Amino acid sequence: MRDLGMYVAGHDLKFFVDFLAQKRHDHNFTTSAWMEAEKIFADKGVALGDNITELKVWSDGGLKTKENLFQFHVLAIQKKVTIRVNFFGPYHGHSQV
Repeated sequence: MRDLGMYVAGHDLKFFVDFLAQKRHDHNFTTSAWMEAEKIFADKGVALGDNITELKVWSDGGLKTKENLFQFHVLAIQKKVTIRVNFFGPYHGHSQV
C-alpha cells in the first residue's frame, strides 16, 4: 500500500494530511493525492502561497520521479512556498534502503 503524507504550515496554521492508495499499483496515486489535498485546502479556506507557506511531503512511493520533483520545484517557485520532499525507500529484503 502506498502512502503520502503532508505537514502543512503557514500563518497561524498547522495541520497534517495523510493519503493511502486504494490499489496496490496505483500509477496515478500522487496526482490523485494532490487533487484531494487541493479539495482539503479549499474546504479549510487556505491556499498555497497565501495562508500556506510550508509543505513537508513524504511518501513510500511515487515521489522520486523526475516529473514529480520538477512539479514540486515549479510549485515552490510559483507559489513562494518552502517544500521539503522526503522519500522512504521500500524494503524488499535486499537492503535497508
